[in-house]
Amino acid sequence: MMTRQVKPGREAEFEKFLAGITVAARIFQGHLETNIFRPATPEDHEYGIIFKFDRLSNLRRWEASDERKHWCKQAEPLAQTRSEVRVATGLERWFPLPGHHLLTTRGGSRWV
Repeated sequence: MMTRQVKPGREAEFEKFLAGITVAARIFQGHLETNIFRPATPEDHEYGIIFKFDRLSNLRRWEASDERKHWCKQAEPLAQTRSEVRVATGLERWFPLPGHHLLTTRGGSRWV
């Protein structure tokens, strides 16, 4: 899961970034789906993006790819803060494991 605080007024540009990175992720081996969580209110500027892969090795390949780095660089001037990234194996989506936060998203993939 990746979260970003988008600068006010840059939402339309960030939506273009989301469309581009979503298409880019689809071509990677093991990609299952991408979920986007948009701000709930006009005062909220946090977006959440979950990239779901069938196994950790495929997620790591995506994370290390030049394609992902390109898209993340495109988002830098649009964000108020650096991206926060969390990887979940599946169990922490249902039970809080020691030293981990409970993810509240729903779905059935093993690696996000």
